[in-house]
Amino acid sequence: MEQRTRDALEASIAKWERNAVVDAPKDAMVLRRHCRLCDLFYKNNCCGCPVSERTGAPDCGETSYESAFFIFLDWRKHSDSTQLREKFRAAALAEVEFLKSLRPAT
Repeated sequence: MEQRTRDALEASIAKWERNAVVDAPKDAMVLRRHCRLCDLFYKNNCCGCPVSERTGAPDCGETSYESAFFIFLDWRKHSDSTQLREKFRAAALAEVEFLKSLRPAT
């Protein structure tokens, strides 16, 4: 894995770790513009992205991101919902674990 990809992966892991503890949807970062991996790979239909290489799907399909995103949309509408906050946090933690699994073996 190239260093710039590794750096982007680590930035994405850190972003999802922050997402796993947010208290309000306004603090969550779930859009493509918030993702360093997307900065590198989205314009090429995710070709070369370690997420896409693992799942075989573009746009972080087949990952916890999909769940987190749709929960986020609901949470944004019902920002006082502690149940949605906890569901979002759980999905964010699942995404952290998935992204960590993409780290190259050392």
